[in-house]
Amino acid sequence: MECEHDSAACTDLFRSRRVDGMGPEQHRRTVSVTVLDPAGATIPSANLELQEVETNDVRRATTQTNGSYTFPNLAFGTYRLTVTAAGFQTQVFQTVQVQTGRATDITATLKVGGTSDRVEVVANATLLWKPIPARSPTR
Repeated sequence: MECEHDSAACTDLFRSRRVDGMGPEQHRRTVSVTVLDPAGATIPSANLELQEVETNDVRRATTQTNGSYTFPNLAFGTYRLTVTAAGFQTQVFQTVQVQTGRATDITATLKVGGTSDRVEVVANATLLWKPIPARSPTR
């Protein structure tokens, strides 16, 4: 197929070729979310909102009876995940990285509280407290 002057042919050629050993279907990934309560029990019917940061594209879903849901066919990039459930605080994962060739698994453990309460999880948090090693007793 010649694509030097035909952009449609170039697009078809690119789609049919393997890039770095991966076919086009492998460039789309998944994010699997499991939602738990503080005791570790799954939370069915939790509301999930996955927003692609660059495009603001939003996907919404509800966890199944086992407390989980998988967002399929995602483009690689950075996403923001918001998890809400009645009787629990909202939890926000600010930086969810979706990478080519890798599935992303997230476990959200919700705290009991109103849905207007919000817990934000930021990936690059700064260490505020550093433990001091214990000293051996002096004699």
